[in-house]
Amino acid sequence: MTHLYISRSVTVGCAIAITCQLSAQIWKGKSGNYAIECSAAKLKATQADNGRVAFDAAAEADAAWAGFVRNSNGAPMEAEFTYRLLSAVGPYLSVEEGVYCDCGGAHPTAAKRFRAVDLERGSQATLTALFPEHAVFAALLADPIVAKTLAGGAKPESMTALLGTLQDETAKVKDCEYGFSEDLLSSFAFYDTRDGNVSVRVSLPSAEEVCRGEMIQLGLTLPVPEALRAWFSQAKAQREGLLMVDAARAGHPSAASFKFSQKKQGRRK
Repeated sequence: MTHLYISRSVTVGCAIAITCQLSAQIWKGKSGNYAIECSAAKLKATQADNGRVAFDAAAEADAAWAGFVRNSNGAPMEAEFTYRLLSAVGPYLSVEEGVYCDCGGAHPTAAKRFRAVDLERGSQATLTALFPEHAVFAALLADPIVAKTLAGGAKPESMTALLGTLQDETAKVKDCEYGFSEDLLSSFAFYDTRDGNVSVRVSLPSAEEVCRGEMIQLGLTLPVPEALRAWFSQAKAQREGLLMVDAARAGHPSAASFKFSQKKQGRRK
């Protein structure tokens, strides 16, 4: 069963759990072998046994800003990067990333998406690496937004064909159009589990200027693989890790936010 979820600004916080501390501004918890802390100034995941930093939103923002500066030709500009914790299951961390930049054009640019990270490997996690490809393929085809987008054309017979077709299309929902990005299978977070299945949210960012900064969410239901069952059980019981449904129930602490200015070298405090 699939569902449609529309979000102008997805705001989820952090779940109350035995291993976690929650306030209006900070969450600390454990997921697998990783200690995670999020606040208005930090979102960091550190390997518990050796202190290795597996994810650091501040470093990500610094790198993104450096890329903007390299392409700016010295023009004045300002930017803000935001990172909100969505879910953490074992070594798989999902965040909502937002970017706003007044880069000197006619209008500021803004974008928002989900991003799943494999903390163990230091790379993006993908749905097809965690779940059987045939299950992901079937869930995507059954989603109402995907089905509507494909209506009138030949039904793709493989995941490769499906992704190729979707990347050439946009999904129209109400007055906006949304795109299927190349990293669609990495743009996900874990929402909830029930009866051996996990609800997964997949983000589609706006594909047009008038709706910049907005996104929608696909809702997929996938069987929990045996290899991930213990981690999902821990998150569902709120002993360690985090699911989106619990974050939403607990409250909405601020996303980690990093602001930059070309006029004031470095990050603004």
